[in-house]
Amino acid sequence: MGHERDMEFQNVYVKFQAPLRTIARNCGVSLNDIDDVVQEAFASYYQNYVLQDVEIFSVKAVLTMIVKRKCVDWYRKNRHFTFIGLETEDGEIPTEVLLRCISKDVAEVVLDRERYRAIRAAIESLKPAWRDVIYCCCVLGYAPHEASEILGISGTACRSRLMRARIYLRKILDPEYVPQLAE
Repeated sequence: MGHERDMEFQNVYVKFQAPLRTIARNCGVSLNDIDDVVQEAFASYYQNYVLQDVEIFSVKAVLTMIVKRKCVDWYRKNRHFTFIGLETEDGEIPTEVLLRCISKDVAEVVLDRERYRAIRAAIESLKPAWRDVIYCCCVLGYAPHEASEILGISGTACRSRLMRARIYLRKILDPEYVPQLAE
């Protein structure tokens, strides 16, 4: 069991070390410290996820999140301790680098892409009549009465299909979903 876990971790390391170095470089970590930040991230991942046998949704997202946090830690540790106002020219560069690390969260982008793929697969698995209504109403943004005209069906049929398709998608995408009845 331990050997298999170590081999799996080694495969993860080989697969993700280059992208994580790129993320660290984009967050403003100096070239001399990029390897240290990435190694600390892998050590943290191994200690907190692999050894604990924690079930995770996406290894890539978790590693990206850890590297981002390690980059912020690195920046806090290595910044100059003189006070620099945000209004001055000197204050713009470090603030910009720190905001670049935090504002565009790659982990969120990865999770959003995975959610998008799951939603798209769920929509493609719908009955064609439901899929057409979902496409017109939810993707293209038409109101149900407009979608019914486009699809050549009654407004009642369109609203009914839309409601059924939404309930079905919720069941597929969130198995714990319980529909709430209108009062």
